[in-house]
Amino acid sequence: MSDAHAILAAAWAVGDDTTPLLVLADLFDEVGESNAAEVLRLVVAEAGTSRHSGERSARLKELREQAWQRVRLTTWRNMAVQGNAGAAAFSRRPDSARPDREHVVVRPDRRTIHRFRVELDGDDEVVRTRDGRELLRRRLLPDTLAFIHERGDLYWSAGFSIGHDHFPFPDGWQTDPAAAEAEQLRRLEAALAPAAIPVMDLPGQLVPFVAWTLCEFLMDRGRRASEGQVVLGAHMLLFHPADGGWRHCQSLENREAGRAVALLRQRFRRDVNGGRGVLAGLLVRVADDGRVAARKLVWIGHDGNDRESPNLSGATATLSAAVFRRAADDIEMDDEVAERFVLGDEARLRGVFGGQG
Repeated sequence: MSDAHAILAAAWAVGDDTTPLLVLADLFDEVGESNAAEVLRLVVAEAGTSRHSGERSARLKELREQAWQRVRLTTWRNMAVQGNAGAAAFSRRPDSARPDREHVVVRPDRRTIHRFRVELDGDDEVVRTRDGRELLRRRLLPDTLAFIHERGDLYWSAGFSIGHDHFPFPDGWQTDPAAAEAEQLRRLEAALAPAAIPVMDLPGQLVPFVAWTLCEFLMDRGRRASEGQVVLGAHMLLFHPADGGWRHCQSLENREAGRAVALLRQRFRRDVNGGRGVLAGLLVRVADDGRVAARKLVWIGHDGNDRESPNLSGATATLSAAVFRRAADDIEMDDEVAERFVLGDEARLRGVFGGQG
């Protein structure tokens, strides 16, 4: 195991502490991986402030694009990323004469790494561990087989389609989609458990890219806010009386701060039109000194028209409890609902973090 593997393993194990990743950045500089070092430092710096820097934002965009290009220069040249979980997959063809694919799937949210092979065995697709143990098998349709033979490649994105292909939803799953998805994930993870590998067994070429994936996941504002952290920057909350009150729904990147109010209006109207039982939306800012301020409140008045609070002057100003109470009266809330609605002090504003809509 290299020094880089050891430091990445430490970063993998310590939760949201980015110290090992910054140590890894120093090591990357020493071994000529300056791009990987810079992207780690900038992702951490961006998450550590609520202040927008056009220069930092532009450089991060450039570095991320370069990372996508650089992975294509490795033998694991195909990379894909999946949603909010921050999962990343890398794949390659070990033998150019065969359509088989080898995959490394990284799940920072679950702190797991899996390495497995997807092979063509006659008319079957077979998923095996690296040492050949069979994990999953399914018969492929003639059209799929024809497509594979034509391309000479067992579709590189297979690492992300395994769940739906090998564990289709049962009939009637629409009655409880969340339960169906949870059961599918449980079965998939149980099937792939024997393919799990420790960080030390990660291919050396992938260490910089897995470090980048982990860093992006650890620094993700939305994830941290939904887990109860009071995260620097701008956040949107929506009021769902049927779900208990204010729910954190979205964190904004620093580059979006200038149009945060417009984004709040759009999100609020979208959820209202979607029939999600939303009565109001709130923009909250957490400053670099930790102060939490309610900056803009939007709601539907008793006449069905959209309303919003006046613009505040001063970067540290916050909406008073009276503003919330006037909005509650306009919405015609009963006292019990209004009690959950009014966020009249910083302690109550802090308390809404951790609820995810």
